[in-house]
Amino acid sequence: MERFLAGVLTLAIVALVWYFITSPAKAISYLVAVLIIAVAFILLMKWFERRRSNNLSSKLRDPGQDDKDTYFVAVKVFLEREGKLLILKDNFGDWDLPGGRIKKDEFETPINQIIKRKMSEELGDDIQYTIGKPVVFMRHERQEAIPGNPIVRIFAVGYSGTLNDGEIKTSERHPEFLWVDPKNFRPEDYFKGGWLKGVQEYLALQK
Repeated sequence: MERFLAGVLTLAIVALVWYFITSPAKAISYLVAVLIIAVAFILLMKWFERRRSNNLSSKLRDPGQDDKDTYFVAVKVFLEREGKLLILKDNFGDWDLPGGRIKKDEFETPINQIIKRKMSEELGDDIQYTIGKPVVFMRHERQEAIPGNPIVRIFAVGYSGTLNDGEIKTSERHPEFLWVDPKNFRPEDYFKGGWLKGVQEYLALQK
C-alpha cells in the first residue's frame, strides 16, 4: 500500500509540473486538489492500519486475561528448635513467620539464597539452620504502609526449617519473637488471614 501511495504522489507531481509549464493558472487549483486527496488518503491509511492492529490484538489477547490476578511472591520458614515453633511480631503489631517477599532483582537468584537473605535480615547472622522442603502454600492479603494504603495479595511458599545453633537477634522490624509449643499453640490468637490458615495447616501436618 505504501508503494501505491508513492506511485500516486509521483504521478501527481509529474502532472503538476506539466500544468505549471502548460497552464500556470490551473496548476494552483490542481495543487490544492492533490493536497486534499493526499491528506484524505493518508488519514484513510492510518484508519485501516489502526483497525488492523486492533483486530490483531484482539486475536492474540488471552480471553481470560481480565480474570487473572497479580500476586507478590514470598518465602516463609516454619523454623523449629527442640519442638518449638518460632513466630515473629512486626513493628505494625502483626504476628508473622520468618521470611518475606522476593525482590525485583532476584528473578534469577536461587531460592535458597533468597531464604538466606531473609533469615539474615530478620534473625541475624549468628545462627545455623537447616531448610527442608516446601510444606505449606499460603495466600495472604494485607494493606501496605505506603501512600494510598493499597491492598496487595501475597503468594507464599512455606518451608520447614530447624535451628541448629546460635541465638536469634531480630531486626528493628520485628521487636518481639516467641517460641511456641505446637501441641497447645492457638494460632488464631496471634495470626490472621492467609498466615493463620498456613500456620493451622502446618500444625495439622505435625499431628
